[in-house]
Formats: sequence, structure tokens, C-alpha cells
Amino acid sequence: MERLDLSCNRLKGAPHLLKMPSLRVLDLSYNHIRDLTPIREAAESGGLQNLAQLDLRHNFIEDPIAVQCLKPLRALKRLRFCSKAEFKARQRAKIH
Repeated sequence: MERLDLSCNRLKGAPHLLKMPSLRVLDLSYNHIRDLTPIREAAESGGLQNLAQLDLRHNFIEDPIAVQCLKPLRALKRLRFCSKAEFKARQRAKIH
């Protein structure tokens, strides 16, 4: 499998699904993910060696620095990410 769309599923994480070396595109947007450690661990074990696109928008990741743990994803070319705080700020700006 090269593409996996798990968006809008209220997932808190996907550690068991991330041991997929042929996966190139993973969409985890619009979930309840708080911790990126399972993704890093899967990458370090070679489970995501070909992942080129990762979408993490609209999750419950508080700290935008957390994406630094994704460094083991060596093939990653496109990361879509919006921290919870950034999303709230954008929503407030739209209201005003």
C-alpha cells in the first residue's frame, strides 16, 4: 500500500498502522493525535522509510516544536502541520 487516508477518524495515534515500508502518503489530519512519538519510532525502525507526504493538520498537537521528532523520516518531502494553538489563532483572526 502506497497511500493511506486515516483523516477524520478521531484517532489518538496510529502506532500499529505505521509499520508499512512501502507507504508514501499518509493523511492523519482531523484526528485527536497529541504525540508524534509513535511516528518517530516507526521511522526509526524502518517502518516508514519511503514516506514522502505526511498530513498532520488539525490534531491536538500543542507544541509546534514536536515536529522535530519527525527527522528520522528521511524521504519526507511534504509535511502539512498546524498546531492546536496556531489553528485557534487562525480561527480568531477569521472571526474579527
